[in-house]
Amino acid sequence: MTLQKVRFTKQRGGYYHLNIPIPPAIRQEYGGKVAFERSTGSRDPSEAERQVRAQRAAFDVQVRNAEHRADDARFKALLFPADAGAVESLGGRQYLPRAVESLRQQAAFLIAGHGATDIADDEELSPDVMREIQLKADLAAHEAFQTTITAEIRRLKSISATLEVAVPPAPAFLDEGVTGIRELAERMADDKSYTKQFRDSLRYTVRRWVELHGDIAIAKWEKSHLSAFSDALKGLPITREKRVQDLPIRKAIEVAKVKGLDTMGDKIRQTRIDHMKALATYAMNQLGLIKADPFGKYTIIKAKQKHSERAKDDTKPFSPAQVRLILPHCAARFHEDTLDRWAPIFSAFTGARREEIGQLYVADVANWGNLLTISITDEGEDQKVKNKHSFRTIPVPVALMDAGFGDFVARRRQAGGKMLFLENYTDNRTKLKTPREVRLNDRGRYTETYGERFSRYVRTPLELTDDGLVFHSFRHSWTDAARRAKIDPEIRRLIAGRLDGEDYTESNYGGADLLQEKLEAMEAVIPFLTKDGGAGRADQP
Repeated sequence: MTLQKVRFTKQRGGYYHLNIPIPPAIRQEYGGKVAFERSTGSRDPSEAERQVRAQRAAFDVQVRNAEHRADDARFKALLFPADAGAVESLGGRQYLPRAVESLRQQAAFLIAGHGATDIADDEELSPDVMREIQLKADLAAHEAFQTTITAEIRRLKSISATLEVAVPPAPAFLDEGVTGIRELAERMADDKSYTKQFRDSLRYTVRRWVELHGDIAIAKWEKSHLSAFSDALKGLPITREKRVQDLPIRKAIEVAKVKGLDTMGDKIRQTRIDHMKALATYAMNQLGLIKADPFGKYTIIKAKQKHSERAKDDTKPFSPAQVRLILPHCAARFHEDTLDRWAPIFSAFTGARREEIGQLYVADVANWGNLLTISITDEGEDQKVKNKHSFRTIPVPVALMDAGFGDFVARRRQAGGKMLFLENYTDNRTKLKTPREVRLNDRGRYTETYGERFSRYVRTPLELTDDGLVFHSFRHSWTDAARRAKIDPEIRRLIAGRLDGEDYTESNYGGADLLQEKLEAMEAVIPFLTKDGGAGRADQP
């Protein structure tokens, strides 16, 4: 028997069967199937149409839910962990406006009136004095509570702005503050053109400050707040465990105590305190939000440490024997066009910093007469230098040319590459490794991942794991070798790109026309890098 045609159905054995396309957004919920198929158990076209409508409506609901989940996941990635938890506890971002209004109602109640409450009689004091004391106590308590409420309102408004949720404007009687610490930090980072790395570091400081104090009004910042923040940071665990990293500051400190985790050292703590002092200075001098610096001359109190203990944190130079181990190891293990192959020998023989090497463009390599030269500069969009003394042009020493550097440059030029160095890229689908040009990571750095590879594939297998032995050790080795080779300090500075104690004004002149002198100096240094005789300690960065 032939049945009447009904869209999104098939006819089998005299019955209607659903055959409805599954929206791509929810196909994974149906095992990746393209169509939803099921018998209606009916020969009635009206019943078949009803079931089609019902199933398509169910699909619409599932698609909306999937979109909401995707939005929530996307927005959650934009928030600090504690803020994401706050949104989740509210039931979703759509409830943020309601939470803000609830807090505003509490603030309005406080502002409307806060008369004195009864306290126990005291025969020593007159009723008038007691009322005065109680009134002052009430005023202080209400002011503190109102400050806490408005700080939480600012926090929820900041979260709402991040999640693109509209919040009604504040009522006229309630001063919620125009600028909170988050807005202040972002504005300062924009004005100072912070790199992503510096911006993320500042955001982390802000996150921990808000977790400890709330987003208290900038005008109410006091030195005691900064002191309490510094004390809290001392107990904050340093760990790679994301579950612990995501904990609010007080909970993280508790976990660190229970588990005996390593906690933040003075150097990192100083960075966080410097962030807060910079924000206060910016709020005062640039925005006029405060009339005086609340943090003044605050300094952190550091625990006394033996010189031998401090030395463990210092970068140490590689010895000539260690250099002789590393360079052939890298030449044999890594692809001939990769950063992994060239960075160690390049740094060892020129004293260049890791990031200076990794960010080089093919165009930064040039021929000057019979010399091949390298320009270390920040002229490229994604290139950076440490300071003005880091700008330099250096000749490529013979040892690098003998290792095949000239042929490598020729290959990169012929390939039409932008970046000088490649790195192995692993395809997540095929698991195959193929060389590709080095790329910036999400912190705006070319060589952070390489630094991890150097530790894993060079230092560890060669058992060079002593404290202070890192990639930067090559730079210290070169500096020590240059001193032992009695290289003129001015030439040494021009090669390594550091002031090195010379006259600041004089150091700004000359240098580009001394290529031959630089080359002779670099050739003189190499024997002191690779031949035994001891390596001292380089104390310049």
